[in-house]
Amino acid sequence: MSKPPALFKPFNKYLIQARKLDKVHPVAAYYCRYHFLQKGVAVVKGKNEPEAKQFLGGLMGQLEKAKPQLPEQSKEEKQESILELALNVFTIADNEDRAGNATKGTAIKFRTWLRVERVIKEEETSNCFSPV
Repeated sequence: MSKPPALFKPFNKYLIQARKLDKVHPVAAYYCRYHFLQKGVAVVKGKNEPEAKQFLGGLMGQLEKAKPQLPEQSKEEKQESILELALNVFTIADNEDRAGNATKGTAIKFRTWLRVERVIKEEETSNCFSPV
């Protein structure tokens, strides 16, 4: 996939996070991309931004392609699985920090936790965890 247009820079972090999660947690990666897509659609709505719309169309295709690869899970199972990932990452980072062994990696773990946590909270309110 090509580089996102500058218009999407404020929330490009969710695509970056999705790439990092692809191999370790495909469900969380899917919802990070979906979250980016929702924000992107809201930004381009009613605007003449062909490059941005083309990028979002490609992302929609990527999500549709990924959907059958995801495990069959209920809404609650998806939420629980992603929440468990977020809490595990937070616990690891918190333990490193409390032990006085914080590094740049610790900060990256906290950032990962925060991004995944935001996706969970915002997607819960938009009710997107319906079965895929």
